[in-house]
Amino acid sequence: MGKTDCVVKGYAINYLRDTLLNFESMKECVNDKSKEIILPQLKFIKNKKSWQIETTIQNKKYNCLSYNKRLLLSDGSTLPYGYKI
Repeated sequence: MGKTDCVVKGYAINYLRDTLLNFESMKECVNDKSKEIILPQLKFIKNKKSWQIETTIQNKKYNCLSYNKRLLLSDGSTLPYGYKI
C-alpha cells in the first residue's frame, strides 16, 4: 500500500496533527459538512513586564468546508459570486 501525504494551507503538520488531520478525517469532513477539527498549535507570547518568552498551546479550528468566495449549488458544485444562473 502506498504512502499518503496530507498538506493543508495554514497548518504545519507534525506527528500530533497528522493523527488528527489526515486523509480519513478530511474524507469524513466532506461527508459531514458541519464537522470541525480542533488542532493544538504552539504559540510564543512575549511578556513585556518580565522580558520572558512564554509558550502556550492555542487550539486552532479547522472548518472542513467553507465557501465564502463562491456560491454552493445543491449538487455540490460551486460558481463564483456574481455569476448569472
